Amino acid sequence: MALIGFGKCSKFYFFIFSVVICEFICDCLTVLNKDNDDENTGQKNDNIINHNYKLNDHPLLQDLLKFLGSTFAGLILYIIYSKNEKNKEGELSIVEYEKKKVEYFGEKKVNKNYIVILIGILYASNIILRSFLISLKFDAGFWTLEILFLIYLSNRILKIKIGNHQKVTIFILAVVLFICQIISSFMQRTNHNCKSEIECEEYLYDNNLYYIIIGKFGHGIFIPIIFVVYIINFIMRDYSWVKTKYLMDIKTIPMYKILLLTGVIGTVLVIICFIFTTNLPCSSFEEVVQINNTFFYYDATHTTKTKIILSKQICSLIDYNEQTKKLTFYYDSFTMFLKEYHRFDGIGILEIFSLPIYLIMCLIISFSQIMMLKHLDAIILLVNVNFNYFIARLLSCIINSFSEEYLTIAIFILLEIEEIMSVLAYLIYMEIIELKFCKFDYDLKKNIIHRAETEYEFSLLDNEEQKE
Repeated sequence: MALIGFGKCSKFYFFIFSVVICEFICDCLTVLNKDNDDENTGQKNDNIINHNYKLNDHPLLQDLLKFLGSTFAGLILYIIYSKNEKNKEGELSIVEYEKKKVEYFGEKKVNKNYIVILIGILYASNIILRSFLISLKFDAGFWTLEILFLIYLSNRILKIKIGNHQKVTIFILAVVLFICQIISSFMQRTNHNCKSEIECEEYLYDNNLYYIIIGKFGHGIFIPIIFVVYIINFIMRDYSWVKTKYLMDIKTIPMYKILLLTGVIGTVLVIICFIFTTNLPCSSFEEVVQINNTFFYYDATHTTKTKIILSKQICSLIDYNEQTKKLTFYYDSFTMFLKEYHRFDGIGILEIFSLPIYLIMCLIISFSQIMMLKHLDAIILLVNVNFNYFIARLLSCIINSFSEEYLTIAIFILLEIEEIMSVLAYLIYMEIIELKFCKFDYDLKKNIIHRAETEYEFSLLDNEEQKE
């Protein structure tokens, strides 16, 4: 008897592949490297098609396109929903069904729009916050713990019980891979073989995660703060996912309403953020000169020249004014976006053409994710994340010829093993891989159905015997 088998794939798993493909295209339009993205890492910033899109420098613009994609996906679903409702002549619509429940069963009428708006605010804030964390150029989120949050919320909100095979997934992700993540956090990210202390100081990523955080923010107190912010970000996303499924399955909220409200709320929040980030730079330097793409600033006496280490800046969008000799760092800037996209030459048209492609990909991703939530499980939304990280990291290392100035071989191997193991764990959770030992297959859906059918047949036989 085989110890491992393979189950049937649900037709809704198609949406997982659509998200993976669309996310990959979005990565190509921004940057393939998801670990580091800084000049001092030695990374070749051009992506697989040998062009560094300006979209990569504007995280808020990416968020805006994501929310617009969600809005358009909601509008498309609303049109489809409206046509279907018109075709159901003589049948109760969802709205009428809800009114009948309140009228005949005495259920308290609750304004569900407030709940949907709250979820929209949480999820939109999560996307904006996550983009900021990604812009810091390091990953301090112990994502393996996220499955614990999802399992807990699913149990509390959706009353979902945990099967034996799902416990295996939890053990792999929350225990085995969590230990791997702790190990990787103490490992050196890049290696430039610098010889002097001054030279080594330029390469912030030639250190472990904790030293990188200190180098970015200037104090060790920010290490626990960053970890807490990541955890809050995970909880916001997980709660939004589980609560969205609850609203659709239990409260019969239409999918289009959730997508529309999330998209509109997110768009408003991004516009507000754009106003602040455009007018409030992260930092600025006076009396700056640029020599071979390297910036130096002078002290008050104009005698001492100091190099500006880009990797230690919290924000990475650079605006250098050659006339005033002022260097300014922004998180994002709408005015700089307009300056960069005003050209209509070959490169400018390519940049402008990338925006509608990114928008279409975001539309498909939003639609696919809401369908996965409706018909599958919130945990399955994490599958494409690890798969895309695996592909993006592999391609980035190939483009950079596996140079340790980009990513050390040791950390590359460990991170890729983590992604592979996580995907396998999710396949076990999704019952595509079946563990047929130690009763790990006892709670598989097909076995539960088989037991129910068998018990039903036995009950029928028992009733016939009693009649006889």
